[in-house]
Amino acid sequence: MKTKQPNIYSQMQRFATVTQTLIMQGNIQRAKHCLQIAENIYNGSTTEIKNAIANTYVFSVSTFLEIHHCSIKNLLPKSLQNEYYKQVNTVEVKLFFVESKLRKAFALVASVLPGSKLKIIVNKKENYLAVLLLLNSIFLLQHF
Repeated sequence: MKTKQPNIYSQMQRFATVTQTLIMQGNIQRAKHCLQIAENIYNGSTTEIKNAIANTYVFSVSTFLEIHHCSIKNLLPKSLQNEYYKQVNTVEVKLFFVESKLRKAFALVASVLPGSKLKIIVNKKENYLAVLLLLNSIFLLQHF
């Protein structure tokens, strides 16, 4: 019976989990060693493996670092940092379009609620989903 080998994405996720565990344990040197191994593999690999590292490993580790307020610049090697910045910039572009839609929605809400003073408080650091849910709630209340 053949055993199914894990694909590169699941392997990268397991490697990211190991790196995160080392950081949580305070073993920064070993975590940096893992990050350097990922960097070395990234720099000498095919496009498929680079995509797996960028989309799984870098995304998972950088999200973990952000949540735990760790310095991404001090921990990620240069190529992985570049991938991280590509991901962040892509998200910011998408959020820009979401923000413009939210501005239109706020204008619509302001026109529906005469006399209301709505402020547009959306910026890159705020939770867009929460704002969208708030707007949805306002619309639902207006229809009852």
